[in-house]
Amino acid sequence: MDAQQQGMHGVRRASPGRQRTVVRWYGWLGGWVVGLAVSVQGQVLTPLMLNGPLSNRVNLVVLAEGYTAAQAGQFLQDATNLVETFFGSEPYRTYRGHFNASAIFVASAESGSDHPTTGGPYRNTYFNSAYEFYDYVITIPPNGLDPDPAHGVGKVEALLSALMPEADIVILLVNDIQPGGSSGVGGPAGRSNRLPIITALNPFPPYSDIVVHESGHFFAGLVDEYTNPYPGYTPVEAPNATRETDRDRIPWKAWIDPATPVPTPNDWIWWDVVGLFEGAQYQATGWYRPKYDCKMRTLGVPFCEVCREQIIRSIYEKVRPWDEARPAADTVVWDAARPLLFEVDLVRPLEETLIVEWFTNGVAVAGVDEPRLEIAPGGLGNGRNNVTVTVTDATPWVRTEPRGRLRALRTWQVDVAPPVVRITGVTKTAGGNLRFTVEGPGAGRVVLEQSGDLIQWQPVWTNTAWTGRWDVTNRPPSGERAFYRAVWSP
Repeated sequence: MDAQQQGMHGVRRASPGRQRTVVRWYGWLGGWVVGLAVSVQGQVLTPLMLNGPLSNRVNLVVLAEGYTAAQAGQFLQDATNLVETFFGSEPYRTYRGHFNASAIFVASAESGSDHPTTGGPYRNTYFNSAYEFYDYVITIPPNGLDPDPAHGVGKVEALLSALMPEADIVILLVNDIQPGGSSGVGGPAGRSNRLPIITALNPFPPYSDIVVHESGHFFAGLVDEYTNPYPGYTPVEAPNATRETDRDRIPWKAWIDPATPVPTPNDWIWWDVVGLFEGAQYQATGWYRPKYDCKMRTLGVPFCEVCREQIIRSIYEKVRPWDEARPAADTVVWDAARPLLFEVDLVRPLEETLIVEWFTNGVAVAGVDEPRLEIAPGGLGNGRNNVTVTVTDATPWVRTEPRGRLRALRTWQVDVAPPVVRITGVTKTAGGNLRFTVEGPGAGRVVLEQSGDLIQWQPVWTNTAWTGRWDVTNRPPSGERAFYRAVWSP
């Protein structure tokens, strides 16, 4: 269920207290994630799952609501269990490595949450959470009980700004056993301005699935597929809901088999196909969903193919399929004296669906599909060249992606400037020989060439173990002029 307006009651407000900001260390060093629990007075951030840099991961944060100071340890265990539940559902399980997760503890004066629709109990909690609408929809201010965002959503924003400004998915974990939750609609269709996913402790199925259902709203812009009336709700076109009945205009037409009737009968015999099933967004007629059943309709059911696809597209809205690319610089000057290495550190899904392709000057490098390319000396011509890597997630779980979010590329400009070798210290011995030194940077192969007219050159000697200096003694042709040059060759 999505809450268009989230909030909570305002009669019992926990005092935020005077706050002290401390240094935050939560980084990515040399391929390893390093994290320390950090705090603003009374508020502690603890990393739970660290897979990569904050800038290239979807950062999930669990906030404590209705936990007293004495229950900090319980909150960390509950938050850990919630994260494990979250990543037990597809596609989050397969793309777990694309996420980081952390928990922020802030103490409430009392445990639990308010239950105004049942006449109580009432609890003094930090975010002023309350169960509205049939004692099921949990909200924080601004809501029907308290219009002031400073008593709820404003506290969420302040906490994230202080401890985790990179947060992408925010979950408010309410320490109450009464099932419930809510979320604003976000995702690529429009972020929800940090309105958190709110979920009760919900330790048992199917209610433990509430947080995953709500993530469909918050993270991927999915809508509810319920058909029961919701007065005041205005349905909209969404990734998983449409009014279209023309097969060619259905947003998920790529998933509909030509043999599947459109609209599709609302009969269980069609449960396993993607089609056009009438009933979505609290409308029994006139609006359609992709599948007979889905997590956006029923807790405990997997996401359908269309919703799963949208979540994956949303992941790649934030995450590039590699963390680091080397060389780090966009332009590389190469003397071609030794091999040149290019590589990317891939962010891999659980299934091996990434395709890596390399190109030099627009031409595909045959036989190389690894995240590493080594160019041997002579592999690129002198002057300006381009080396490009593309990484594509070819998952069969995404059939439509017009924005190309599942493909990323990196291009380097490579300026090839071979080492300049020179002849120095030329002398003539008493016996008529020439003695000189060939010098220059790098290592490789140097050829000494001789000419009588500066036009035609003939190799004289080849040094295949060139290390930067070569002392040469040579007898020039009798009675002829002789010119010498040293040529570096890869």
